[in-house]
Amino acid sequence: MPPERAAGGGIVDVHPGQTISFAPGGEHFHAARQDSFMEHIAVLEAADDPTRTDSWLELNTDDNGTN
Repeated sequence: MPPERAAGGGIVDVHPGQTISFAPGGEHFHAARQDSFMEHIAVLEAADDPTRTDSWLELNTDDNGTN
């Protein structure tokens, strides 16, 4: 199953129907193992305070070593 990882934390395998959450303002990563796939659908709500709006980081690739 696709792994999830909080910055500096360990990898967590996520299974169908499972819900996970991360602390506000924390960085986290989504990935798929070489023998699986993942689909990520994000719904963002514009916050009154722009510092609370989500920021997208770099794409995970084999080249940048973040997958």
